Amino acid sequence: MPSSPDPLLLLELQAAGENLNTWGAPKLNTVISNLAEAVAGTLSFTLSGSKTLTSTNYVQNEARYAVLRITSGTGGTVTIPARSKIYLVSNGASGVVILTAGGVTASVPAGITAWVYCNGTDCLRILATDFNNQRGTNAADPVNPQDISTKAYVDATAFATQAGDYPGLGGNKRKALTVNDAETAPEWDYAYLAPITNIATTYTASNGDRIAANTAGGSFTITLPASPIAGDRVTIFDGNSTATAFGFQANPLTVARNGSTINGVADDIIVRTKGATFSLAYDGTTWRVSLGG
Repeated sequence: MPSSPDPLLLLELQAAGENLNTWGAPKLNTVISNLAEAVAGTLSFTLSGSKTLTSTNYVQNEARYAVLRITSGTGGTVTIPARSKIYLVSNGASGVVILTAGGVTASVPAGITAWVYCNGTDCLRILATDFNNQRGTNAADPVNPQDISTKAYVDATAFATQAGDYPGLGGNKRKALTVNDAETAPEWDYAYLAPITNIATTYTASNGDRIAANTAGGSFTITLPASPIAGDRVTIFDGNSTATAFGFQANPLTVARNGSTINGVADDIIVRTKGATFSLAYDGTTWRVSLGG
């Protein structure tokens, strides 16, 4: 009975009584060399177009190598035998596709080194930076700045590790994280979108207030914040203006400057216009009035 090739690496399987007095050298040495190619050998080549790896029984062949090193070229396709095998593909060309005569193909982008597994028909790429929509599991918590984090770690530490720095979430619906007036800590604030506050009597405003001033019961004064900083804003509108109610026109509203100036003038302002809506924004020097909020 003659020798036969093994089905995976095409090594020579010796039949009983075959190759008498030649199995040590060169037969055994040839098998050992072929095994070395399959385990650690590197096949280097350029690729611009298509290439089919040679696959010959018993002797050295391209398909047996462990590493396919594509050194340069415009890329293309590499056809491998339709049998079980794992290749480490190092692509120094443009895009490369590894395939058998049929089945799924494996793409290896330029500059990437990836494992490609063939199950006898399909070719599947295994790339450290491409999880193919699979989840990583059993990962340790990150330590260094560039470590990958897990969902559990992020969930547990997003606010917990900053408990002394970030304020809590409770009671801050629809607020945004801002810096306090003293610029010493973050805080939750409405960022000038605070809920409307209905005021019908003397009131001292805070930064961000949106005030519906109802003077139906008589005129009163809204005092601007003391010691404002650039960016502070207060919005005021007539809270008693309808077809039959004349609001500020009937009972004017006074806006007190509280030590600052308004439009550069050291005077309070008196609003007498029915339905007036306006904002006062501090520019770092004076309160600036803009109509319409």
